[in-house]
Amino acid sequence: MSNLHYPYRDIEVDGLRKQLWLAQNDGRRLSFVYGRNYLGKKKLVLEALKEDIVMYLSIGGKNDSLALQEQCKHCAKQLGVFVPRSISTLAELFDFLCDEAWKRSFSLVIENVQEIPERMPGFIAHLVKKWRTEPKKIMMNLVLICDGQKAAEELALNPGAPLKNVTDAVFKIEPLSIATVRSIQQSAATQTELKPFDLFSFYMMTGGRPNLVRAALEAKAYTAEKILQLLLADGSAFAVDTERSIRHILGKNSDTYLSILQLIATGVKSQAEMEQKLGGMVIGGHLAKLETEYELIHKTRPLLSSPESRGIVRYHIQDPALCMWLRLILADDSASFLLSPEERIETAKTKLLAYLKEDLTYYLIQKFRQEETFSSVGSDWSAQARISKQKTVKYKVEEQPKIISPIDIVGLRGKKAVVAAVCPEASEFKKEPFWEQVNVLKNGPLKGYGIDARLFTLNDVL
Repeated sequence: MSNLHYPYRDIEVDGLRKQLWLAQNDGRRLSFVYGRNYLGKKKLVLEALKEDIVMYLSIGGKNDSLALQEQCKHCAKQLGVFVPRSISTLAELFDFLCDEAWKRSFSLVIENVQEIPERMPGFIAHLVKKWRTEPKKIMMNLVLICDGQKAAEELALNPGAPLKNVTDAVFKIEPLSIATVRSIQQSAATQTELKPFDLFSFYMMTGGRPNLVRAALEAKAYTAEKILQLLLADGSAFAVDTERSIRHILGKNSDTYLSILQLIATGVKSQAEMEQKLGGMVIGGHLAKLETEYELIHKTRPLLSSPESRGIVRYHIQDPALCMWLRLILADDSASFLLSPEERIETAKTKLLAYLKEDLTYYLIQKFRQEETFSSVGSDWSAQARISKQKTVKYKVEEQPKIISPIDIVGLRGKKAVVAAVCPEASEFKKEPFWEQVNVLKNGPLKGYGIDARLFTLNDVL
């Protein structure tokens, strides 16, 4: 890898450096950086600005008064100036730094701005007023870092958001794409013959998170076998980093949330099923918080379902690496110490194979979305209901109704549709049930569409 820690974030790094140059040569600039937790936003920003004087302030994590004292000392050291002891609020420190920006150029990075409305209710309004009234000539490069889509929308993205009209540039930091991760892996593993399962496993176990990708590369864990060993090793960066991040996000009393996440990771996708597994506990509020506040899960509906359909919502975990940790480590944490390293590896392999079809379906849908292969793509699990409605022959008492599998992938573009089954190996494909589903779609939701029926296997991860 190059000296730059983020060769796969060139667009964001170049954009941040451009804003820095403009602040130095044309006057103040304000950039807004946001994204999910633990995607390396802070490290990315600091890497992009490493050639400049940088003041870094973080909101939350400790007492506000103590934090302000430390921030004043940090600013004094970075600028080589005396910061008045009379400064008692972040607003006053910001005003002081704006005055200093008349004399020299520097960057001010404020992290966790999503905490500001609750902890310092008036600061955002003060910042906006100061920024609008301050002459353009001050040489401050201000970068605000925000965790979470919802907070970013309320602060800077939505019409009417306080920072909407004062922000010069917005950078959304997302997990690395499948194509990017594959390129990084292949570039690093020049001496290793990578199979489709290796490429698939590398992405699913890192989740496109830069820190995990970097940890895998440093350990030369390019193959599925090696990266699984890395995940399960005692003190593994994969396990430790994932557990630390998830517990930090959830905070205290995280047991119920972790139980819900573990159920989703192990195939229990509907609210009703989860509540049954949890002894009748009502978890609607927990699911809403995991989705909108923590952004750890998202809910999906069958792609071809009607808006009025009820009881068919399923939940999925956003981060594949978190999903792997929940399945392979948290689920067996109480008994894992009884197993030898070899037994742990074999147990994990068995679990991976049990979820391989589900994970491969997820992977392919994400791949198609990122490549914009279709205008809409997803799964459809309403097949049982649709086919049952079309049956005219009643089952005898001693007979069991056919079990109709979900349609794994449906992709739409215009009046053309791809309807696909997903099987890790082509030999596992069952033609008759699949064609029955396709024929029902031709006469139902996809009537009038040109339908391309396909089979996707592990070979299609490329």
